[in-house]
Amino acid sequence: MTVEEYHCAQLFSVAEASKQETGGGEGIMVVHNEPFDVKANKWPPKTPLLGNRANGQYTYKIYKLQNQRELLPLIATHPFELHPTHKPLHLLLLDPALNLSSKVPKFIRLLAPSGSLEMTETAWNAYPYCRTVVENPGYMKENFFIKIESMHVQDAGTQQNVHQLPPDLLSKREVVYIDIANDKLYSNSDYKREFDPKLFKSEKTDRGPLVNNPWWQNYNGPVMCAYKLVTCEFKWFGLQTRVESFIHTVRLLFIDCGL
Repeated sequence: MTVEEYHCAQLFSVAEASKQETGGGEGIMVVHNEPFDVKANKWPPKTPLLGNRANGQYTYKIYKLQNQRELLPLIATHPFELHPTHKPLHLLLLDPALNLSSKVPKFIRLLAPSGSLEMTETAWNAYPYCRTVVENPGYMKENFFIKIESMHVQDAGTQQNVHQLPPDLLSKREVVYIDIANDKLYSNSDYKREFDPKLFKSEKTDRGPLVNNPWWQNYNGPVMCAYKLVTCEFKWFGLQTRVESFIHTVRLLFIDCGL
């Protein structure tokens, strides 16, 4: 699809995801959802956006759980670039809709006593570029953050430095490719046959299904890629190495089982 079409699909996906939010104190609280304007000093980011983008949509959300001891490690479901502050870390996000405490090691749950798992998400959407910052200000404060920067480009993932990293960070970066058609990125309970790229054919655009492996090599339709740069900071002495190793393991597990 084109970058413009993906923008519509992204909005649809966000709307669908909102339907999965749960009640009883769980779910997402949207505090702000309004335009930002850097030049007018209205909701500017702490550091400049890629390409000095100055306008777009700003959102600030608070994620809450009724059971405050559940933490869900997730990974991005598109090709993403990863560069760490110290050692490699992968995406760690709170999912307020799922109970996965049995899958989380005890030491992770010990990091999150009751009342601590209130995560905040701050985002600047200047599509085709977006930046999202996830933090835990009530408990870990400045010792933890995740920054996800997404750049959507009309290509097949061929650019080497779309986020314009300087040489020192570029040398530390790890690149992971995720194939939306051939990698299993969903759980069995989440699978919907009508949305399977290997099976779906659009009658309106005459595109699909994506049947080759890799599908983009002999595909005649428009192809775009979401390049995601994930930066993580975790500065608790004595736990950083263990958390990093755990998250690496979970990242591989989730690629295999599609969680």
